[in-house]
Amino acid sequence: MNHLNFANHLGFDTWDKLLEASECIAFERDRVWYITQTNTWYKWVVWNTEYDMFYNHETRQDALSSMKWLFDKLHIDLTAWRAQEPFDAVHAEFLGIINTRLS
Repeated sequence: MNHLNFANHLGFDTWDKLLEASECIAFERDRVWYITQTNTWYKWVVWNTEYDMFYNHETRQDALSSMKWLFDKLHIDLTAWRAQEPFDAVHAEFLGIINTRLS
């Protein structure tokens, strides 16, 4: 998997266009997490620079809820949270689909 293939998979022509449409919601030392609304059946997607992808969220709030759940599951330090919504204001619940085939 490379940047262009991943961007194309999410419905974007280039990596730059994917980044322009995305918001950084968490920043760790070894990866950056983004949230993106796509024009594909994936709907709202939470993804990172290691090409991990959690998709099919109906709303942005659903995607953020899955990201908060991932923080607990992956033991991500709370200082990594960068979403505009405060961490404590988001209810942690996994609502998406975990990708297991892209990378």
